[in-house]
Parts: sequence; C-alpha cells; structure tokens
Amino acid sequence: MQRWKQKYFFRAGKEILLKTVVQAIPNYVMMLFLVPTRTCDSIEKAMNGFWWRGKGGDPRGMRCMAWKGLCKRKEDGGLVFREVQDFNLAMLAKTAWSLLTRPEALVSRIYKARYFPTGDFLSVTVGNNPSYVWRSLCVGLQVLQGGCVRRIGDGRTIKIFHTPWLPSDQLQVIQSVSNNGIEEMVVSELICEETRTWREVKPETIFNAQEIELIQKIPLSST
Repeated sequence: MQRWKQKYFFRAGKEILLKTVVQAIPNYVMMLFLVPTRTCDSIEKAMNGFWWRGKGGDPRGMRCMAWKGLCKRKEDGGLVFREVQDFNLAMLAKTAWSLLTRPEALVSRIYKARYFPTGDFLSVTVGNNPSYVWRSLCVGLQVLQGGCVRRIGDGRTIKIFHTPWLPSDQLQVIQSVSNNGIEEMVVSELICEETRTWREVKPETIFNAQEIELIQKIPLSST
C-alpha cells in the first residue's frame, strides 16, 4: 500500500483496491490460523491510513472516521470494509463447518482420529498438545456452537442430552438434569416409528414444560 501511487487514485479506486486486493491476500491463512489481535489491528491501521492519506501520499490526511465506522453498512454511513478479526473468525467457522458436514473427507477423518475418536465434533475440546491449526479451528467451532442445531432425521445418532437439537435461539440444549442410566439416550427413543410422531412425554419424567413444547414443534419426516 505504501508503494501505490496515491495521486492516481480517486476514492472509488482506493475502495476497490482495499476490498479486492488487500483484504483478499490473507484469506487462505485466515481459513486455517487464528491471526493474533495485534496483527489484525496492524492490518486495519494500515488500511485506514491508506484510505485517509492525502493527495500525493501525504500521511497527514484528516481521518474523519475510525475503521469500525468504515466497516458499517452503507445504509448506516459506512463503506462495508471488513473488520479483520471478525472476518478471521468467520473463515475459521467456515472451515469448521466443512469438517462438520463432510465427515468422509480425508482431513475430517484425520482430525477425528487424532482429537475426538469416540466423540462428536460439536462437543470436542482442544485436548492435550494440540497443533495451532486445531486450536484455531476450535475457536471457529465456538462460533458455530452459538447457533448450530442438529436436524433430527431418524434421531438415531443424536443424543438427547448435551447436543443442540431444540429449535430455539434461547434454548438449544436440554437443560433438565439427566438421571443415571439415560445419559446415552438418543432422540429416536422419543419417536413412535409406526406413526412418525413424537411420543407423549409427561413433564415430570425427564423434561420441563418448555422443553416438551419445543420438542413437539419439531416436524418429523414421514419416511
């Protein structure tokens, strides 16, 4: 950015260069590594300085708005630039989503064998002696866990407890305390196979009233 000839650029040209060149360069790295906060701040500071630099590269150009203001939508007075750290988290979440939805892929099988051979990717922990890539992907996984809900299907692979499967922004995991012996129950045990409907569950058995209401609202496939 320091070598670009400022006197040839209008504002529109600067915007295109920042969005299509500068912000695109670290995409691949951000899909695999959690970039340190200091590095993200340095990138944003350099882009902000390039945007507000005066004619002929004069560094004394007046900075009328902080970088976060430029990252807002145009309807809100911004220019839709990226906040580097947030974009890094989004790219890591995208890679984690690929591991979650493509368990047959070679990289997914390698990570499963190394870090969660008997568990589920949504419930993994960083573990002992992890690589930096795995620690970074676990940060992306935390983004997914904030709104990722399992689709029921036949319910044979979804555990009732400790798995997000309730269709609610406020309540996705069963909060009721499980009794001994039912910790490994799966959702298919709550489904009547003949009618493909939810079995009648009494509130005093396992779930509270809110959980029962949410479960009954989940549509089931007829096949």
